[in-house]
Amino acid sequence: DAQALQSYLASFSDEAAWHMRTFAALQAKRGEKAFVYYFTRVPPSPPDRPSRGATHVAEIPYMFNNLAAGLPWTEVDRQLADTMSSYWVNFARSGDPNGPGLPQWPAYRNAATSKAQVLGDTVATEASTVPAAPTLRYFDSAYQQLLKGGANQ
Repeated sequence: DAQALQSYLASFSDEAAWHMRTFAALQAKRGEKAFVYYFTRVPPSPPDRPSRGATHVAEIPYMFNNLAAGLPWTEVDRQLADTMSSYWVNFARSGDPNGPGLPQWPAYRNAATSKAQVLGDTVATEASTVPAAPTLRYFDSAYQQLLKGGANQ
């Protein structure tokens, strides 16, 4: 059961990352700026609950700089929350998350040349594609197959 849960969470995360990059590339094709992130920080969990890892929506307390009382947050968590909330305020204000004192977050153009901003224990543009390039190619292929099947119906 534990392995099945971890496999499901990894698959969901990989597919969400593929969608995010696909949507960003389409925005860039239209001449719009798009910014892609990959959240990797595993937040603390209450003592009576197992950690679910860096899952979808785990970034929300960081994004709003609203780390709930009673959890063992660290200085890394507080710094990440400050950085992420600054990015989000800048983006809401100007359409660009970058600002003074923040690690540079490059706009996303396409899968061949662009990387996501990794928001985790450190904040930086990914050194390699996350998820791995073969995983992204798998979703490219799978969705192309779905589109072909849907066109034949």
